[in-house]
Amino acid sequence: MKADGTGVSFSGGADAKKLAQYADASEGVITLYAQWTKDQTTDDNNSNNTGDDSGNQNDNNENGDNHNNNTADDSNSSNDNSGNDNDDASDDTTVQIESFVSRMYTVALKRDAESQGLNDWSGQLQDKKNDGAGIAFGFIMSQEFKNKNLSNEDYVTTLYETFFNREPDAGGYQDWMNQLNRGVDRGVVLAGFVNSAEFSNLCEDFGILRGYMYPDGSAANAGIAQFVSRLYTEALQRDGEATGINDWTMKIATKQTTAEYVATTGFFNSPEFQQKQLTDSEFLDILYATFFGREADEKGKNEWLAKLAKGTSRDQVILGFSKSQEFANLLASFGL
Repeated sequence: MKADGTGVSFSGGADAKKLAQYADASEGVITLYAQWTKDQTTDDNNSNNTGDDSGNQNDNNENGDNHNNNTADDSNSSNDNSGNDNDDASDDTTVQIESFVSRMYTVALKRDAESQGLNDWSGQLQDKKNDGAGIAFGFIMSQEFKNKNLSNEDYVTTLYETFFNREPDAGGYQDWMNQLNRGVDRGVVLAGFVNSAEFSNLCEDFGILRGYMYPDGSAANAGIAQFVSRLYTEALQRDGEATGINDWTMKIATKQTTAEYVATTGFFNSPEFQQKQLTDSEFLDILYATFFGREADEKGKNEWLAKLAKGTSRDQVILGFSKSQEFANLLASFGL
């Protein structure tokens, strides 16, 4: 691969053509709009990792199960095909993730990735222990990148190429230069790029979550975005849109709200969930999956059904689940 990101090989998968566009630096005219405040609560997460080494790891997150609905007539062939489909999907995801990491090496560090570094960073994304913001921190805040001693001009240009996949637009470039020349820390500028919609779109194209970066340039716990993404799939029974995931992630990361509040009020009291008009049994099944990460046990479910039948409100039931030790354990698995 060349230093500008060209020469990346993409094989297989429906998103191969979309990924290929990021192999070459392209020109764009999208205006940078990200604005940041300096009074947010920040966590210090200083590290001297190189682009080859990983940073601190977050706890493993749970993934939703894939369910295949085969008829009795074609169950054998369907099961065989579903196995191939799952393998293909896994291969596509691996290609996407490795392409994202390879691009960080060629565009940010201006060199090819070595096998150990590529596998390490890719493994973190594959296992959902890291996200786009964490990878950005690992590369741009690495000693290897700092040793380049880039000028402010070259630093901003590199951020445009790395996180927006384009050359700087005149207005945005000048704005960031003015801030740096006034003494704004480079971490603030990096966070502006990482927390932008453009980088979110790029991450989405590579099949990874963007995450959140604090104004000092340190990445938030990757488990936050994974937890929020899971709320969409378990509570709302659909994939989350990037805007919603990023917004809830930012609010939890900056302590504007809590993970418990997002789960209870943000999702279960949302109009979208309320409009599902679920039976009590269906309602409880979703609560068990969302708050406990498992199917309902017969005894526990029957007890809740009895309470609902006697007039206990659904909000009270949600509160019972959210205040349980089992949900506390699930939160802890995401580092929350």
